[in-house]
Amino acid sequence: MALKIPITEKPKAFSAARNRTALFIINKVQISGRKVKKVINMSDKLYDTLKWIAQIVLPAIGTLYFALASIWGLPYGEQIVGTITAIDAFLGAILGISTANYNKRKEEEDEL
Repeated sequence: MALKIPITEKPKAFSAARNRTALFIINKVQISGRKVKKVINMSDKLYDTLKWIAQIVLPAIGTLYFALASIWGLPYGEQIVGTITAIDAFLGAILGISTANYNKRKEEEDEL
């Protein structure tokens, strides 16, 4: 079921130079009788920060806790590392989808 949202202004054109667009489909909205996809814009800085967290920080924290839990007998080593790994995998998947959608959108814009 499509959510009808009244829009008072025309949607802004996509600008690859200004923003990396994370094409997370929130809902299909109806504008002037046609259905379009609503997207969330993600700045380059936010994307780069999330990518750094997913590629460097979370694996390092997981490894550190696992090693210290083994040495010092800290509680719930496997559960905590498993949770960190699950969060990291989810973040990596979201960023991968975002990159694929960004590249697809960029190609479509270049064709115009």
